[in-house]
Amino acid sequence: SEADFDALHRALSEVDGLAFYNAGKAAGASQGHKHLQVVPLPLGSEHPGPPMETLLRSAELATSADTSPHLPFPHAACRLEDFAATGGSALLERFHALRGALGLTSWEAPYNLLATRRWMLLVPRTSERFQGTMINALGFAGGFLVRDRDDLEHLRQTGPMRVLQGVTGAIEE
Repeated sequence: SEADFDALHRALSEVDGLAFYNAGKAAGASQGHKHLQVVPLPLGSEHPGPPMETLLRSAELATSADTSPHLPFPHAACRLEDFAATGGSALLERFHALRGALGLTSWEAPYNLLATRRWMLLVPRTSERFQGTMINALGFAGGFLVRDRDDLEHLRQTGPMRVLQGVTGAIEE
């Protein structure tokens, strides 16, 4: 709703961060209620943005629904310009454009939404897990949460992009 995107705009206006939303259990939602999460940037010391931002190449994206040839899974993204002057209604319009580009007509369809002051990314989901590895929206920012060393080793052997492809239906498990 517009109120949700007003909240997104207010949060990112206050904190230069990565906002993310897990829409549905298959998208990695762990709670039964709607909530937006924001992680302050930088996530680490090597790059000011999320690790995936390098592949997303947000500066090259259109301000309307676009895709990045560097991301090998279904997605739609757009560049956000002049974030401070943008409001919730403009962000909602961009969100609807991304949904339309992906053909997400049902509000029951699971997806992950990620946004910074520079870009917005929408990823449709088909599964919560790939080969036992649970993925939420942070995976599409380049952050993977693992429970133990075995999970970390499995992620390394499988490869992060293959895992992301697996939870979007780009490849079969």
